[in-house]
Amino acid sequence: MRDSRPALRSGRPWQRLVLCGTLLCPGLPPHAAAPGPVIAHRLQVRAEPAAHLLQVHDRLQVPAALVTQQFSFALNAALKVRSSSAGLRLAVLKSRVLASAVGMDREDNETDNQVRVTLYRVRGARPGRNLTLDLEYEGLIDHPIKEEGQAYARGFSQTPGIIEERGIYLAGSSYWVPQVQDTLVSYRLESNLPSGWKSVSQGTRIAAPAGETHGPADRVHETWNVDLPTEQVYLVAARFAEYLRDAGAVKVYAFLRTPDDALAARYLAATAQYLQMYQGMLGRYPFAKFALVENFWETGYGMPSFTLLGEQIIRFPFILTSSYPHELLHNWWGNGVFVDFSGGNWCEGLTAYLADHLLAEQRGQGSQHRRDILQRVTDFVTPQNDFPVTRFRTRYDGVSEAIGYGKTAMIWNMLRERVGDGAFLASLQRFYRDNLFRAATFDDLRHSFESVTGHNLGPFFHQWVAQTGVPELRLDEAMRSGNRVTVTLSQLQAEPRFALDVPVALYTASGVQLRAIAMSADAPTASGTFELSSPVTRIDVDPQFQVYRRLSPLETPPALSKAFGADRVVIVVPSDGADATYAGLIKSWSRPGVEVVEDRKLPSLPYDRPVWVVGSTNRYAVTVGQALTAYGAALDAAGLRLADATYPAAAKSIVAVVRNPENPDTVLVYVSAPTAAAADGLARKLPHYGKYSWLIFKGDAPDNEAKGEWPTSHSPLAHEFESQPNLAALPMRPALAEMPPPFDAERLKADVK
Repeated sequence: MRDSRPALRSGRPWQRLVLCGTLLCPGLPPHAAAPGPVIAHRLQVRAEPAAHLLQVHDRLQVPAALVTQQFSFALNAALKVRSSSAGLRLAVLKSRVLASAVGMDREDNETDNQVRVTLYRVRGARPGRNLTLDLEYEGLIDHPIKEEGQAYARGFSQTPGIIEERGIYLAGSSYWVPQVQDTLVSYRLESNLPSGWKSVSQGTRIAAPAGETHGPADRVHETWNVDLPTEQVYLVAARFAEYLRDAGAVKVYAFLRTPDDALAARYLAATAQYLQMYQGMLGRYPFAKFALVENFWETGYGMPSFTLLGEQIIRFPFILTSSYPHELLHNWWGNGVFVDFSGGNWCEGLTAYLADHLLAEQRGQGSQHRRDILQRVTDFVTPQNDFPVTRFRTRYDGVSEAIGYGKTAMIWNMLRERVGDGAFLASLQRFYRDNLFRAATFDDLRHSFESVTGHNLGPFFHQWVAQTGVPELRLDEAMRSGNRVTVTLSQLQAEPRFALDVPVALYTASGVQLRAIAMSADAPTASGTFELSSPVTRIDVDPQFQVYRRLSPLETPPALSKAFGADRVVIVVPSDGADATYAGLIKSWSRPGVEVVEDRKLPSLPYDRPVWVVGSTNRYAVTVGQALTAYGAALDAAGLRLADATYPAAAKSIVAVVRNPENPDTVLVYVSAPTAAAADGLARKLPHYGKYSWLIFKGDAPDNEAKGEWPTSHSPLAHEFESQPNLAALPMRPALAEMPPPFDAERLKADVK
């Protein structure tokens, strides 16, 4: 019988990467600071997807600085160690311990989906001397993909690791490679997979030397080499179709589960553009490749030198200008400069600002993007659930997303406004140079900005990063005297107050000017007096949403996020039996704070919390219909009618959000679906559409067909001195960077030739 263990190859020299703090890491860019001790792995991996089986031989080279009498490591408890180095012995310290989360994409709050590990101590290691440890182990890795989309206000799926016939996903969360606390690693990974499979990992794929045997024809052998420090070891594999192009010195790949030349070409071309733009903004891309890898469940993960996106996600047209550049940018922030989580996760907000926000700004939609951020903050963050950015680790619900992504993105926006675009980018470049392949904190960012600008930014970082609270502004008074205008603002929130530079737009007959009012943290009120060349006809306070603050209900359209962000909601179902269509939706959204009641049992709708009005036969659908008339829309049992389209309830799933007529600070949300399957799909998908006021879906999936936002009312932060002021367009701030042309002239010439 053939030995199924990974073959142990010998006779080939292996470059040892040890003690990167004192010896040179071969792949480390010359400007990067030494990251400290790095454990080097030589991994020979055989996987049998049909059996969920993993077999590994790992030779660890451990630098002397890490070797103590208590030297230990953690390994997935499902993997049984068969042998280890002569002269060394493994002692089990603890069995089936709940593992800790690992790396940038950690899910600290998903403890019920983490693996169990065994902790081993290495007996016989000589403290203070380099250690070579050979391990052979095998076992089954088959953690089911957990569908978090069924949870109210959330839509995620995840597994810490899986080996099956659709594909392989192994990561730090799988604990499939021995882990020594948070120590960085480098590695050489030789994979042994069934015929037709391809593997993807960090680093560079190495071609086999000429004449080397590749083993049986029914197996595929590939080697990936990672000589740069990294936080964890990934192995992703499936029956991929592979596509490749060069983008300067970087090789750009697409690994698709279904061959699609056109889709691959779009992603390869976009990758080349983004690489060129971000290298100009921040510095040289830190890896030799970047790969788009299609996953078999819906994910949006950013790994060092590749991204793992779900098969539906990569085919959404908007992903190329939203999630995709976000994951690519993580190779600078998170996978290039690591996150020291002890002081908070700075990289998600920075990545969101330099990807999602930047691309919106390039389209002329920066103000709307910032308004959407602030709307989520307003709808989700309360004094009871607020927490400082220093406590943000990962997104696990609407509140953590609003703070960790939204608030942090607004911090970078306010800092950019304070120091200017040139100094902002120069500071980020300094931070990148000084911290590449090191774990960095908000303090490291502050030091970089202070060294470039010469400003003391301690108070700024303290109030936004270490404090809680959301400023809430009120326009107290606007007085005009000739060409002079005085504007008085106050902060309404409870302590703490904030030091703010609040933009004010001043409209005159000849145009508009932007000025600012400085508000002190020591006083609730501040005034600004401005002299212009002609009388001011209107003022707008922070009209482009540059300041992190809580919005007035009249500054934003009613949106789904208002319902998903509330601790308490009521779901009103029809009493005529139609509620059976929505049984799955109601079950999946059931949680503390969600009350379900039949329409006939309510004399009137509550006004102290959001209300879901479910079903076209619901007696309270008429209340939503009456509120919709303010937006030029109509709703009845037949469906939704807008100015330019009609959507029948018998064929479409309909969602419409209006303000509660009894309380404009909360909302009524109408939901109807033609089938139970469509209603179940809405339960999963609606949390992803929080910014919208109305949505139309088709089919049982269901697939979004149309969506939109209602127009906003008159802002309470605006004041008109005349009935018909000249509302000139506000000057738009230039984007931090512009996308390069979609083609490279020299490459085009070469392709034509």
